Formats: sequence, C-alpha cells, structure tokens
Amino acid sequence: MKSWVTTSDQQHLFAAQPDITFATDTSPRDTILVDETQRYQPIRGFGASLTDSAAWLIAHTLSAEQRDALLHRLFDAQTGIGLNVLRLPMGACDLNRPEGGNYSYDDVPPGQTDPDMRHFSIEHDEAYSIPVLTQIRQINPHLQIIASPWSAPAWMKANDSLEQGRLLPEYYAAYAHYFVTFLQAYQAHGIPVTAITMQNEPKHIHVGYPGMTMLPEEQAAFIKGFLGPAFVRNGIPTQILIYDHNWDDPLFPETVLRDPDAARYVSGIAWHWYGGDVSAQSRVHDLFPEQETYVTEASGGEWEGDPNWPIGLANGGKLLIEAMRHWAGTVLRWGLALDTHNGPHMGRGDACTQCRGVVTIDQATGEAANTADFSSLAHASTFLQPGAYRIASNSDSDGIIDVAWVNPDGAKVLLVANTRNDPRPVSIHWRGQTATTSLPGGALATYLWI
Repeated sequence: MKSWVTTSDQQHLFAAQPDITFATDTSPRDTILVDETQRYQPIRGFGASLTDSAAWLIAHTLSAEQRDALLHRLFDAQTGIGLNVLRLPMGACDLNRPEGGNYSYDDVPPGQTDPDMRHFSIEHDEAYSIPVLTQIRQINPHLQIIASPWSAPAWMKANDSLEQGRLLPEYYAAYAHYFVTFLQAYQAHGIPVTAITMQNEPKHIHVGYPGMTMLPEEQAAFIKGFLGPAFVRNGIPTQILIYDHNWDDPLFPETVLRDPDAARYVSGIAWHWYGGDVSAQSRVHDLFPEQETYVTEASGGEWEGDPNWPIGLANGGKLLIEAMRHWAGTVLRWGLALDTHNGPHMGRGDACTQCRGVVTIDQATGEAANTADFSSLAHASTFLQPGAYRIASNSDSDGIIDVAWVNPDGAKVLLVANTRNDPRPVSIHWRGQTATTSLPGGALATYLWI
C-alpha cells in the first residue's frame, strides 16, 4: 500500500511515505473497514472556479513558461494533480478586477432591452478567460465546465440593475435565450459546457457586485416553461443544476424537484458550504436519488484562522470526506488563483477580501505558491480516474474520518483525516487483511492499493 501525507506543521506537503504492508489479522480492531463490493455514487471530479481574477492573473502576470508549468501542475493527470472540473462565472462576480466593473454578456443603456440578443457578446472572456480555458483543455481534454451566472442582464430585472433585484417573468424567455446563446458562443470556441446553474446563491442579496434573488418557485417555473424546452429545441446537451447555495435550506431544491414538469429537465443539485450541515445533501439525495450531488463552491480564507495552515488544511480534508460521504460526486473550491493580497477583487460591499485561492500568485515575480486547498484537493484528484466510484468504508475511531473509492482499474483509494490535535492510530481492514499506521494531529493522508 502506497501513502501520501500532509501535516499541519508544513513539514510534509502531499509527501510520499514508506509503503505499508497488509497482513492477515483474524481478529482486527479496525479503524476503517473498506469494502469495494458496495458501490455508491460515481465521481465526476475536483477543481475550483476560473474567475475573472484567476484568468487575468494566469494570463497576464505569468510568463509563458510559468503559465505552462502552473497549468500542468494543476490539470495534468500524469505530472500534476489532475484537476478536471472548473466552475465559470457567467459575467462579473466579486473575484473580478475592479477595473472591469459589473457586467453581463448583454448590457444595454438604461431603458433599452435586447430580447433577441443582438448585443450579446463574450468579448470580455475572449480577452483572457477563453485562451486560458483552451490551454487547460489541451492539457486535460477531460475537463468539465460548470457555468453559473451571478445575475441576469440588468434590463431583465425589476430594479434594472446587475446588483440585487429579481428576474421579471416577462423576460423568462429572453433569459433562456441568453443561456442558449452563451453555450453556443463557447461551443464556437471549441469549449463545451458540461452543466449550468441558473443563479449563484439565489438567496443571497449581494451588495457591491452582481446578484439576483431567484426563489424555488421561480426556478421551477423558469426551468419547465423556458430553459428546459429551449435546451431541447436547440439541441443543447448541457445539464441543468438547481439551487447553487448553502446546506442550510434543503427545502429549496426539494420544492423545485417536487414539480415533475421542472424535475424532468434537472440533472442535479449544487451546494455551497457556508451555512448549515453537509447532511442536507443526504436528505435531498434520499428523496430524489436519481439527482446527482455537487459541491460547486467552498472557499477557504482568513476567517478559518491562519490563511494557509493548519486550519484550512483540516477544513479542506473534512470537506472532501464529508461531502462525498453525503453523495457528492464533485467538489469545487472557490477561486483557482488569487494574488498575495487576496485579489484582484471588486473591493466594495460584500465582495470577499479574505478569500484564498488554490494557488497564490505573486504579481511581482509570477511565482505561484500552493495553498492548503491545493494540498487537500491533490489528496483526491491525483488518484481518482474517470469512472471512479465511492465504495463502502467505516470509521469507528475517535477523531478519524474517511472516504474510499475504487478506480476502473481496480485500485482502491482511501482518504483519511485526523480531526484531533494529537496523533491517532489508523488500521485499514480489507479482505481479511489489516494494514496499521498512524496519522499526526490535523493531518490528511491518502492510501492507494490494488
């Protein structure tokens, strides 16, 4: 059995450890029992969001050699950690260069409308986001993209503003057209979008950057009457995900999915980790097991304590383990890259000034440093192949939590976190054999065997 560990004191960062040997044990006192005969959800993958800030930093502050090295480190399944899912904001969000201000893909002067999308343009993305995405797809052709708007264009909203407000029902058809036009524009650049959500954080009324309220009844009406039929009519294969907000309101996705005319167009539920409990994912899954579960946003940041270590690491490992034990097939952190000042960001209102990227880019030197979020993602994304499934595992030792997967080639992957501050023994029992080791306090480890 091979193993890798990251410790909270930074002495080991996703570091390979000596091999561990299985031995026959007729009366094991198991910490973890692994059983690949019991399979659960398929694993789509891991990643973060290619925000405007991340794309600009990667495109404009790195040399060609630095950019190539960083993208291979992040997305190459052979030489890097093999991230394979990116979330893409449709228009402005809070992790944007302030010089760009608020924008959508179809902005017109106040008092004007554009239901035919004659002024629709992804020119903003063509400057650097699309070139970066194109390079990433060359490195990892299996890349999946989940696109999410922070707001509909202002002219579709009751307050005629990209900030706050609500989508007017008379523009539901135009908003469905907006999605179709966006997906076709990206496809024209050779970039297919795997899935969309209809609204980022539809219950959070942002100040200082785009946002829009979209209640569950509104999502259901928009899907069944406009977005779903528009996708069918235009041959759009992109999946539709609902909710895209915190664990604290499982009634929201339940309400949408209880409408059968809306549910038939829905492929899954998107969750964020900023409120509530991860068990909400299992609650909704148990009611609607045909729907996939995604964690589409989970930022690390200064609110966790130390901005990089060790609390961020502990939370990152805990997120991966608990989200997947509660049916997630995808886990995404927030910004893929930020600079040494947690930016660029909008810098006003509710914009996040304490968020942490998966990597931190020094704008002066172009050096890209791995953060705690990089290390925790690496412990899963490096080892899971397309077609992997979660398998049964149990943890009965105080402070030890885990999740296990099996790859198509039969390799077992076990992710284990010690949530206590003191070292804990770890015994792994599989097919009548036991491997025993220990894990330092606050550490995260991956174990791999055939």
